[in-house]
Amino acid sequence: MNPQLQEGLQAAHRRVIAALLAEREPAGHWIGELSSSALSTATAAIALAQVDPERHAPRIGEALRWLAEHQGS
Repeated sequence: MNPQLQEGLQAAHRRVIAALLAEREPAGHWIGELSSSALSTATAAIALAQVDPERHAPRIGEALRWLAEHQGS
């Protein structure tokens, strides 16, 4: 890869990370709500399962129940 391109990508990556971290609350987390769509719910469930399936089991279960209840609607 072109060294200048790689340097530019790394700088952009650092800026994006800094911007995201700056949006956190003082306690170190973000506040918000997920969209009530099947795609966002499934994405969230998969993300939680990738991070720590045991810790997030209740939320993953809630997401799967929501998906089952709302399929085809």
